[in-house]
Amino acid sequence: MPYATVDDMTRIFGQREMLALTDRDTQGVIDAAVATDALAGAESEINGYLARRYVLPLDAADPMLKTVACAIARYRLTGSEATETQPVRDRYRDAVRWLERVADGDVLLVDATGRALGDPGKSGMGSVKSVPGRRVFSDGSLADYRFRE
Repeated sequence: MPYATVDDMTRIFGQREMLALTDRDTQGVIDAAVATDALAGAESEINGYLARRYVLPLDAADPMLKTVACAIARYRLTGSEATETQPVRDRYRDAVRWLERVADGDVLLVDATGRALGDPGKSGMGSVKSVPGRRVFSDGSLADYRFRE
């Protein structure tokens, strides 16, 4: 399940912005393939952070992931025709900082109802706990043991 779609990006940034970002052939239409590629790259970048804390793929998506995916994709689409501006760069940096906080465990992902997603720490990167038990073998319990040849 992708974190965001081309329609999400269009709702967030508007038709004019999406044309500037994706219409490489100047046809006057949003190039969905260009936007989808940028969103796939954003999803990969996001998963790199989430994999430190969560088992992927997630069962549901935190609504904030849509915003973050769109901000990252927008930043990645800026370049020759659509120039990178300070607000675009700031949104990208804010998105990365938020992802770092998620990866560090300072922020938990939640679903649309506000419940925590998944089981943080089960991706193999969590902590290890051990409980000391009682000693099974001792000099006393081995006193009657005889080696047989």
